[in-house]
Amino acid sequence: MSGAVTSWRGQVPLDPCVKVDGANNGYIHIITLEQFAIDTGIVTGITKPNVPSDINYIPDYVSTNTCPLPVVTGTLYARNNTNRPMVVSFFIEGTTDYQNRDVNSSASISENLPPGLYDVTIRAEFTPPVNGPTLHMQCNINGVTKITNNGSLFHFENVTVPIDISVMPTTSPTN
Repeated sequence: MSGAVTSWRGQVPLDPCVKVDGANNGYIHIITLEQFAIDTGIVTGITKPNVPSDINYIPDYVSTNTCPLPVVTGTLYARNNTNRPMVVSFFIEGTTDYQNRDVNSSASISENLPPGLYDVTIRAEFTPPVNGPTLHMQCNINGVTKITNNGSLFHFENVTVPIDISVMPTTSPTN
């Protein structure tokens, strides 16, 4: 290749991604530079370390195609503190991808979800007593509490992950 005009380019290693706490941060790090012929793109076989003091140095650069960022998720955690089953229905707002999860009595579920604003409905299956105290159902979701009198349906909009749900029965004296 004598007489060919050459230049330097990064020799992409097997795992070029810069990691922080074990996860890609979207950047590529080039360790070695390789010389190549500009007109053909063929490498000459000559390499050198990619160091900041070199005039051909290639600093780390963003390439989320090669080094995709981790998908941030949150957890939906639902506790059913009643003696009847309940159903948690949810979807990311702007979509129609409904998800339904059954939660048995005195049980809980935990599920990883992608980020977004969620629409969440909780339906607890219970029958109010005929005589005696009024049965209320209390639902707490991310610090917001809703109470229904002799009912069992709760609806929340604009909920962000993580989602923490707790449903419990409460009673009050008959009026």
